Amino acid sequence: MARGARAKSGASCAVAASGVAGPTGGTPEKPVGTIWVAVLGDGFEATRKLASPFDRRGNKRFAAYTALDLLRQQLLESRAVNSDLPKEAARGGSTLNGALPPTVVGLGLVSLFTDLSSDAIFPLLPAFLTGLGASNAFIGAIEGMADLVANILKYATGVVADRRSRLKPLVLAGYGVSTIARPFVALATAPWQRPSGAGG
Repeated sequence: MARGARAKSGASCAVAASGVAGPTGGTPEKPVGTIWVAVLGDGFEATRKLASPFDRRGNKRFAAYTALDLLRQQLLESRAVNSDLPKEAARGGSTLNGALPPTVVGLGLVSLFTDLSSDAIFPLLPAFLTGLGASNAFIGAIEGMADLVANILKYATGVVADRRSRLKPLVLAGYGVSTIARPFVALATAPWQRPSGAGG
């Protein structure tokens, strides 16, 4: 799959994942959460088998993160081979003692806590909106509109990011708006107020 993606796209690297994300489709030989990821690039090719314990959304996210991290490791090791750097330094990133840069650690923690807060709120939203008098059709429409706005913003910010040399302001703005807006969900008194306060 990775070879085909790379050949068809002409990219220098490719990532692929295949398996059983759930909630159905598992077998005794291949239970839910069994996922293979593969990465391919100039001078390297690697695979990893996962046994993810989460729900469908979590399994897909775990596979994506693992695949990207595997690609990162392979790229760094490839760079170390080409530049005669110690492989231990390459695996750890840009530092020679094998530690991740503080910026990477900080962004990882911010992303973790943002995702945790989102996953804590989203399962409760239907019940919350029902309590405000929303119908099932209205809840579905709101969820669809929220996903549409989120995807449009992802595309727009991606285009902007490709044209900027400094991405820190975009990162701070994205996580800042998400963090500040989320508590306003508690202040909603009507169903239509949900989209402006629960984006993640």
